[in-house]
Amino acid sequence: MRLLTTIIFSLALFACSSTTKENHYYSLNLTHEFDDKNTQDKKIIIIKRIQLAPFLNGQGLVMQLGKHQIVTASHHLWAEPLEQALGKLLQQRLNNSCMDYTFETATHYLKHDSGMSLQLEIDKFHATDESTIEVAGRFWVLEDSRISGVSQRFSLSKDLKQDGYLHMVEKLNQAVTGISNAICSGIEENSTKKD
Repeated sequence: MRLLTTIIFSLALFACSSTTKENHYYSLNLTHEFDDKNTQDKKIIIIKRIQLAPFLNGQGLVMQLGKHQIVTASHHLWAEPLEQALGKLLQQRLNNSCMDYTFETATHYLKHDSGMSLQLEIDKFHATDESTIEVAGRFWVLEDSRISGVSQRFSLSKDLKQDGYLHMVEKLNQAVTGISNAICSGIEENSTKKD
């Protein structure tokens, strides 16, 4: 009887330890939002490779605990590299909101005579243990390899009203709209100064 109890207990323990946790994948942009407006006679701005803080380069979603601890999720993962997902979504948002410009990614733009490019560094793109998401970084526009007067830091924070990674990704997606609005405003302000 004792042997049978030991075997059942061992099997139960083995069953508990062998269950694997399912991975969940998240995307910033599963929908195509590009407004197919006329791109003729518009200045082209090339979006250069987005530079992410090193802790954002992993596949897992990130959460900040307290002021000094960063945790990367093991089973809640980006469906594609964050740098690529941000580039695609930012391109869509910029093309929908900056009326006088067309934005192209450097990897998809074959003509290199535009002269204008957008560079972006992301320092924060994560949730916190205080039920917010934090997005921060800086961008600048170059004309003929020189800063054109458009250079700005940004910092956005949004409250999380629900628990869960899906809500976090939705709020991060919304924050990209804030970044694109800041970029468009900076470019338009600089353009009116030149005129």
